[in-house]
Amino acid sequence: MTVRGHHYRDGSKSRFLTTSRDGRPALIAHVRCTRCPAVGDVNLRVLMAPDQIDKKFTQRGWRLDPALCPGCAAPKPKDPLMGASPSPAAIRGQTETLKLLAQHFDGENGRYVTGWSDATIAKAAGISTETVAAFRIAGFGEIKEPAEVALLRSDINSLEALQRDHASAMSTEIAALRGRLVDLSKVAA
Repeated sequence: MTVRGHHYRDGSKSRFLTTSRDGRPALIAHVRCTRCPAVGDVNLRVLMAPDQIDKKFTQRGWRLDPALCPGCAAPKPKDPLMGASPSPAAIRGQTETLKLLAQHFDGENGRYVTGWSDATIAKAAGISTETVAAFRIAGFGEIKEPAEVALLRSDINSLEALQRDHASAMSTEIAALRGRLVDLSKVAA
């Protein structure tokens, strides 16, 4: 095997070899990260071809050319809040939204005053209805059903249940009467 162009033996491309560890003879391949001080190592029994040694490092999470340790090679999560800075118009729109919500939304009762809604605030502030809804929910709460509507809904549900009970009772009574009619018809015949 020729060793010409062997990155580990030549000490090039952030790769190098050492021949002892803790005073004991050994053949160790190393890769130095190009972004941080990390150095990875692989114990070798014999001098292998560079691509075979590279494969051992990639199996351990290293990225090569340029050499990056597993920590530096891992994709960094993007913080959605740390994107581009909001424009002055967006800041004004958000400020106006908060001001209008404070004036026209009753968080305790979960209702807008008459004539106001997420859509009217969005139009007045110049931002989307979805953004207004997100601000309202986070800062003031969900829209709640008025107490009168909740009471009316409860009355409707009770009457519907009563109607179902009466319909069932009437169907049972009608079936019993039909049974008696059949019995009387047999006696008369």
